Amino acid sequence: MFKKLISAALLATQLSGCSTAYLLATLPDQTETRDKPYYSNQLVRIKASTTEYLNRGFDMGSKITWPEYADKYNWGPEAERYRWIEAGGRDIRPRFLLLAQTPDQVPPIHKGDLLEIQVNNIPDTDYQKGNRAVVVRIVCRKGDSACMDAAEQENGGQLQGIVPNRHADISQFTFTPKFTPNGKLLSAQ
Repeated sequence: MFKKLISAALLATQLSGCSTAYLLATLPDQTETRDKPYYSNQLVRIKASTTEYLNRGFDMGSKITWPEYADKYNWGPEAERYRWIEAGGRDIRPRFLLLAQTPDQVPPIHKGDLLEIQVNNIPDTDYQKGNRAVVVRIVCRKGDSACMDAAEQENGGQLQGIVPNRHADISQFTFTPKFTPNGKLLSAQ
């Protein structure tokens, strides 16, 4: 009972202030700390929580939940040159929000699309050095209920969460700068 109260208090605290970008809540039966996040080094299915910016770079400093992470995880001008997507939120358990780099091989992503993302070791995240989560593929487009149902069945009855016994090889992907270091679209696209 005490463990459930602590988890409820943690949830209420984190939701009110969105105190962490990578972990928004912990379920009572899972052990997790900021140093050992539940999703680290896992292939995860998770819905995009925003539509990808195609005409400008992702500005981490403008996001309410991201500014402290811009410094902590070394976000800067070099990272702003590439495609990024925000994924996760309140409808995944444990609650989770992350920023993943989108490779050239993945088409534009829209809010609500179901993605597979290879999550890095979260405490080692360094956006400037390329230690980050990477979108592996779009599993289903938002609104494709047949695909979403099939994806849920394929993943053991769980639409979002860890994909068991799988790890994606991200070495096959390329990442071409799309924006200037200050987030403006490069003219030659």
